Amino acid sequence: MRILFALLLVFITVSITFAQSVISGKVIDVKTKLPLSRATIRVKAQSIELSSGSDGGFDFQASNSPNDSLEVSHLGYKTFKRSLANLSSPITISLEDYSIQLRTVTVTSRRINLRQVDNALRRIKGNLYAYETETTNGLYNLFLHSLKEDDQQELLKLCDFDLSGYDESSKTFYENYAALYKEPENKKDTLIKNYTDYPAVNVRHEAAILFCQWFTEHYNNNPGKKKFTKVKFRLPTLNEWQIGALGYPKFQSWKLGENIVEVVIPQDTISEVRQGKKATIPVNDEILYPWWMSYNYRKKAQNSKNCFLGNFQILNTDKPCPAQIPGYDGWTKMSLTAAYFPNGMGLSDVVGNVAEMIDEKGKACGGSWNDPPGESTIRSVKNYNKANDTVGFRLFMEVIEE
Repeated sequence: MRILFALLLVFITVSITFAQSVISGKVIDVKTKLPLSRATIRVKAQSIELSSGSDGGFDFQASNSPNDSLEVSHLGYKTFKRSLANLSSPITISLEDYSIQLRTVTVTSRRINLRQVDNALRRIKGNLYAYETETTNGLYNLFLHSLKEDDQQELLKLCDFDLSGYDESSKTFYENYAALYKEPENKKDTLIKNYTDYPAVNVRHEAAILFCQWFTEHYNNNPGKKKFTKVKFRLPTLNEWQIGALGYPKFQSWKLGENIVEVVIPQDTISEVRQGKKATIPVNDEILYPWWMSYNYRKKAQNSKNCFLGNFQILNTDKPCPAQIPGYDGWTKMSLTAAYFPNGMGLSDVVGNVAEMIDEKGKACGGSWNDPPGESTIRSVKNYNKANDTVGFRLFMEVIEE
């Protein structure tokens, strides 16, 4: 009887200790005190994940186990963590943004050519522009160099290329791939390759956001000649990225499937369609690729000579393009940026090469060198859980002040 009573007492104690309770609160910016919507609220051990509302508010039920913790994260902000046992509901969570301070004495010395930046921007619509290529190793290394120059060690650790998880051979390759290029003393040395204009990969989502902030501050603070007075560089939304990838300047809606486009209907099924009868069709499932008005409604990843029009994973092909080996499309991994011709808005490599991050963490668009053509379309969205060699990013830019 005593043993039964003791077991019952233990059961009651455990039940009370891990009782479910409602945790509610609000997420705000520590500086402005304004609410932060779409912050991610997570209790990992209990598989709880939700987003804050438009007013920054949230509520959920969880057991108050002392081993569990609440984690709140938001794009561009430092993550908040606290044990559930130390929370009192309701709670106001103030998130601090990552701040990159550019020293006035060094800002003008960084070697970004503003004229080249302006020339590389392509208008999407109104005050929204996109960079013509993915962000390159060259640009990203300037960012890392500036963090070293300003002794921002914490940010440098976060933003450095993430090569964890690779074997030694792969790690060595990516260390060389990401390194600043230096001319070899012996100019006949062909073992040292210049990857400056290749896409930056193995970059964390948070680091891409910080790069956008740094690029914004550098552009706005630079006294050199430039096209715009004040701008904001950022990662695109899904809709913005897909419309940019569509490449049709006369688009009517920011939702891909709500648009109609003008095409040239070919007289046969294999020839390039620069000539033929013009027609207007909806952007349906047959509109897959970004080479506008060139190749059979953009339903195919190859032209009539069987040459692939992007850097994809091609395992085999019956009739390979004679000019594109190795890999059947010319590359076995990442390709030089702008190696293929751009779409109607002037954006290169929106499909294949590297999938491109959007503002939602863990999602990247357009497929990569390691994805087949069918998974590398303007509609393709892949999930990823850490920085890797198939994901990069492209800068989008808002003009704030002409």
